[in-house]
Amino acid sequence: MRLSQFAIATLLTFVVSFGCSKGGGDRSDSRAATVFLQACQGGQMLGCAKLGTMYREGKGGLSVDHAQAVDLYRKSCEGGQVLGCFNLGVMYDGGEGVAEDDVQALALYRQACEGDLMRGCFNLGNWYLEGKGGLAVDHAQAGAFYRQACDGEMMSACFNLGVLYTDGKGVEKDDAQAEALYRQACKGGVEAACEAESQLDQ
Repeated sequence: MRLSQFAIATLLTFVVSFGCSKGGGDRSDSRAATVFLQACQGGQMLGCAKLGTMYREGKGGLSVDHAQAVDLYRKSCEGGQVLGCFNLGVMYDGGEGVAEDDVQALALYRQACEGDLMRGCFNLGNWYLEGKGGLAVDHAQAGAFYRQACDGEMMSACFNLGVLYTDGKGVEKDDAQAEALYRQACKGGVEAACEAESQLDQ
């Protein structure tokens, strides 16, 4: 039975938020893959992005197929879904299903960040921190992207920003600010932040 677009959209929202069934394992993944496929075929780009990840990871009864994942991420990104753009960037970053291409990866991370996907901002911060992809090392720019991602509640970015404040790189050294960021990240589940906070207290 083919579901209406409204029903598919409702199922997609449920699956993305909660999973198909508690403890469903492979059966749950298979149901999710079906929902994502129907959503993608119905023009819902989040479904394409999620289905791409199932191909990338070989879940839901699907064989690992990085080329198929790339195609789905690209379709999702071109359809305006920034998760698809970010995931496509990851594929270019690691050379999965496509030739490794830092220029493409950087552009896609930037697109994701501009679309308020904090993982894109976080990755941009990492690239400026490391001087990756032909970028000059720029701690101030890294800090700006970490701040954006931290404000968007990405705790790893809060931790990395705290490190910059501890080291005085790209920002004025500020142990109080660093401690506040470590505490925030620690509460958000970043174990390294808990250790860093305790070291500042010594």
